[in-house]
Amino acid sequence: MLTITLRIFLSVFAVSLVSLTGVVLLSLHQSFLRKILLSLVSFAIGALFANVFLHILPEMSETSANLRTSFGLVL
Repeated sequence: MLTITLRIFLSVFAVSLVSLTGVVLLSLHQSFLRKILLSLVSFAIGALFANVFLHILPEMSETSANLRTSFGLVL
């Protein structure tokens, strides 16, 4: 059990370290950050929309009588 817990903490630490590295690199180059900020925000919004639609599809398939129409409305 301890090895599973240790692996969990190590993986969380590794992911946090990668994201922290990105934050540090972007904060060092303000001109580069200004150039790509709109693209980063657009990517984040697209990821949120994709997440919402992927979570809606299973619930919609459980509650809808006509799946073809429901999936057509989502797309």
